[in-house]
This record gives sequence, structure tokens and C-alpha cells, in this order.
Amino acid sequence: MPRPWKPGQKVTPDTLRDCLDILAKVIGRKGGEKYVPLYLRIERELDAMQEQLSAYQRILKRAKRLNHPQA
Repeated sequence: MPRPWKPGQKVTPDTLRDCLDILAKVIGRKGGEKYVPLYLRIERELDAMQEQLSAYQRILKRAKRLNHPQA
């Protein structure tokens, strides 16, 4: 079940996944194919967000290693 989201709250990967779930249901109905471009856009946004979060985690790991080198 989608989590409640309110305007002004940060959009997270879970928010986008919830949107994709809702859109999948809508697209599965008669006439829903017109929403496929929106689904694809949200998918791209989710991929980009996950890539950025992954990069951020790798950067923090590297920075920690550089700030605390092993003796």
C-alpha cells in the first residue's frame, strides 16, 4: 500500500516506487496506455536518484578511508 506523501516532503526512492505501482494499476485499465510516458519518466527519475545515492555512498566511503588511513 502506498505511503502517504504530502506536498513539501522530500521525494524518496520509495515515493517514486509507490507512484510506479499506482501507475501500473492505472495503465492496466482500459485507456491507461496514455500514461506509459509518465511511467517511463518516473522510472528514469528513480534510476537517476538511485545512481546518485549510490555514488554518494561510495564517495563517503572513500572520504572516510582517506581521513582515517590504516596504519
